[in-house]
Amino acid sequence: TKEEKTQEKQYWFKNLRKMRAGVEGRISYLKRDFVMKRCPLKGWDHFKLHVSFSILCHNLVKIGLISLEKKRKKNMKKCGNKLVA
Repeated sequence: TKEEKTQEKQYWFKNLRKMRAGVEGRISYLKRDFVMKRCPLKGWDHFKLHVSFSILCHNLVKIGLISLEKKRKKNMKKCGNKLVA
């Protein structure tokens, strides 16, 4: 309808649409890389635990990657910006 089209052009609606796209991408990443495809246990509490551990694993991997990147940059400064493994 005309009201919906007007609403879709508003700033807040566009931001929510962008945020949704980002969330869907993150969920896809968790499903693909952190075995969040199907919860093997039954019940809401088990599902929440399964999702929590998937997110914990994701966060640990991100922390590790950030740490490695910082070490790499530190080594590059020590070696005069030469490529060092």
